[in-house]
Amino acid sequence: MLDPKLFRHDIEKTAAALKRRGFILDVEQVKALEADRKHINNATQELQAKRNSLSASIGRGKAQGEDVSAFMQEVNEVVEKLSGCEEQLKIVQQKLEAIYVAVPNIPHESVPEGKSEEDNLEIRRWGELPTFDFPVKDH
Repeated sequence: MLDPKLFRHDIEKTAAALKRRGFILDVEQVKALEADRKHINNATQELQAKRNSLSASIGRGKAQGEDVSAFMQEVNEVVEKLSGCEEQLKIVQQKLEAIYVAVPNIPHESVPEGKSEEDNLEIRRWGELPTFDFPVKDH
């Protein structure tokens, strides 16, 4: 699996390299899913921060003997929203993961374009090719 940073930071170059290999990456779909992931992730982090702040307020209020039922109600609402955001984030991440797993490795820049091994270039040969006095089986 390729590093997700390649898709987040340099998707156009990644798509061009994959095209040399014969793989067409749906750049717009990946960009849209990444934008959704980022937006939902930010919302999740904001809700977590709010929940933590309210929880601290509840602790301070209980220590001072105040009524904290309003804070507790607000924390419950935040937790409900947070679980919804976390579920959405999980779904988006699963969609991205499915794309990332299906993408092949990127060929090195020195690899020539081609469809089969006949399109490859022989750069060097080491040793002598063996010769046999019997038909060679393809194992």
